[in-house]
Amino acid sequence: MDVKEKHTARWLIIASAICAGLALFLYFPFLIPVITVIIWLKFRGSFAMVPYIVYLGVTYMMGLAFSLSLASLGFSTQGFPLLFTVLFICLTFPPTIVSVLAHRSGRRMYESVLQTTMASFFGIAAFVALIYVLTDQSITNFLLSAIEQVLNTNQDFVDFNYSLLTWLNQNILGATSVGVSTTDAQRISYIFEYYNEVLPLYLGNMMVSFALLSGLLSYYLPYLFLKNKDVKLTPSPAFKDLTIPNPERIILVIAFLAVSLVSMNSAYNIQVIARIVRSAIILVFSIQGISFLFYLYKAKRIGLAFLIILLTMGLAFTVLFWFGLFESMMKMRKRIDMMQNGGGE
Repeated sequence: MDVKEKHTARWLIIASAICAGLALFLYFPFLIPVITVIIWLKFRGSFAMVPYIVYLGVTYMMGLAFSLSLASLGFSTQGFPLLFTVLFICLTFPPTIVSVLAHRSGRRMYESVLQTTMASFFGIAAFVALIYVLTDQSITNFLLSAIEQVLNTNQDFVDFNYSLLTWLNQNILGATSVGVSTTDAQRISYIFEYYNEVLPLYLGNMMVSFALLSGLLSYYLPYLFLKNKDVKLTPSPAFKDLTIPNPERIILVIAFLAVSLVSMNSAYNIQVIARIVRSAIILVFSIQGISFLFYLYKAKRIGLAFLIILLTMGLAFTVLFWFGLFESMMKMRKRIDMMQNGGGE
């Protein structure tokens, strides 16, 4: 084995170990395309899918463990490990392939991120369609059926959810009482109605947020890692310089105002769609808000400790959205650069 082959083997072993480890954590689907794209571009496709296959193997084993746990509770779990693995193939494979093609074709970042994001949406849509084909149910009804089955067979789950919803109503929403009786049937009905109301919104937000983040990270993180590693890549802006271009910025602001109004005075189904779109716009501007904070840090306008405090508060209280929106509309980075260079505004 020559030096190059040893170097390649070391990368594959490290990447495979990382993929196996990431399969144990909640957010690993974001990073699997990144690792696969890095290996693919660095070694021109040589054995690039080895870490990915390791990841799928660990994912299948996790699905098998979940399946055995559910079976011990009396649930039918036939085909669950395979379905679990297919889910993560749908989440990770499309953005991986599109990101590799984008980097190899030399497309600019904005166009490439749009394409990887659309690939992520396609993968999610493919899994939703697969659920419908296999079960003749929408993914929302599929999950609601599973929740109903758990509610009807697991008293501890009922007690925990009822206590949690009671606490939320009294301490978060300010309700003096939940207005339901204490019989098990009424508790189950109350909990199920809650899930029936919030699950479409939660699933929609989760799918859209995942697609947006996966689209950005699948393209941009490999670039950041490989830009100084003797790999031919199309130049992209530094993270501190990321910004939403025109006219998309104005379109997003107008859309945010529109969906905010619609989400307050419309039928429930329209409200759900409006809130999902609103959450997606908030996420986009929040990313720009994070970029702006890193710009301030790099420009020595804020210190590291203050940066960490702002990021923590921003993530907890949606402040990052307002940072991003304000900077986007006022073009603060351009103004600060002009003042630093001795110019006016």
